[in-house]
Amino acid sequence: MEGGLERIIDRIKRGEHDKHDLVTVSEIARKALKYMVDKNIPVIPEYYTLWFFAFGSLITKGINNPSEEEIQRAYQEISLELSYNISPELMKKIQQRTQEILSNSADILVGSVNTILNYDQKLENFTSEIEDKKPEDIAELIKELLEEIQALRHENSKLTKELKASTKKLTKLHEKLAIQMEQASLDFLTQVLSRRAFERILRLKLENFRRSGTVFSLIMIDPDNFKEINDKYGHLAGDQVLRNIAFILKESLREEDAVARYGGDEFAVIVSSPLQDALKIAKRLKSNIEKLRIVWENEEIQIAASFGIAQAREGDTEISLINRADKALYLAKRTGKNCIKTELDIQEDSGETPIP
Repeated sequence: MEGGLERIIDRIKRGEHDKHDLVTVSEIARKALKYMVDKNIPVIPEYYTLWFFAFGSLITKGINNPSEEEIQRAYQEISLELSYNISPELMKKIQQRTQEILSNSADILVGSVNTILNYDQKLENFTSEIEDKKPEDIAELIKELLEEIQALRHENSKLTKELKASTKKLTKLHEKLAIQMEQASLDFLTQVLSRRAFERILRLKLENFRRSGTVFSLIMIDPDNFKEINDKYGHLAGDQVLRNIAFILKESLREEDAVARYGGDEFAVIVSSPLQDALKIAKRLKSNIEKLRIVWENEEIQIAASFGIAQAREGDTEISLINRADKALYLAKRTGKNCIKTELDIQEDSGETPIP
């Protein structure tokens, strides 16, 4: 939200506003409403909120008579920036995940402590018995001690494996929890993750990849001919196309995958899969998008999209991974649209040797 408008609204909420604040807000409301009426945009809360903040960002910058291009740019920026607060359902999910993590941690610690206490008691018993034994009886006691040590080594090996497995599970649960926490930051228009939330999740996935080697891939998706759809049917139709694509993406993916609106009409998907599996997922998403049927003013809008995929690799940063996926997406657009390209296709296209 534009800083100037945010400060005005904050002052009004606290009762610290002046006459100028009220005049500014009234002017924003008037212009937003007039524009919506002139453009035949339904005056419902969802749409009005977007246009109010769009005009608010312009007017608080001193742009009192914006051009159509400036209005549309402000609208796109605001629709990307606004987000909803966390829902009770999501909070319940987060609490359940947190409890699961804590429960697993407690089980691991209790098992470790019990094992240590058990063998500490046995060693103490052996120490007491040695003091009471005659030299000729100590050999038998040492044999028993060696057997106990062997059992201890076996138990320690078993415990180590369990700890590694539990640690891996906890890491995965922590990642899921972090992703679900980010679900609180949803794009206002499409109800998928905002770009900021996507960037935080991508950072988390890369950190986990560097630490544990857990492979994942990034899929960039861009609807084909979206500008033509906006120009022919209007921005409300374009918004509906984005909503429908976002819904299809969410419904077609797993809980641990993340879907975000990355740019004006571009989506980003993070999948916990290597490149070849991500390619299969992208094919399914592409097919589901093609099946979309949007009727606008008695005319059917045909939807298709281009895809670019890259897999996280050693040394990657957020920028390098996004850059490779974006290049693959650009190649898909350049070679006919409505298709899928991966980072391997980029290397073949440029004559580079593919990286396995």
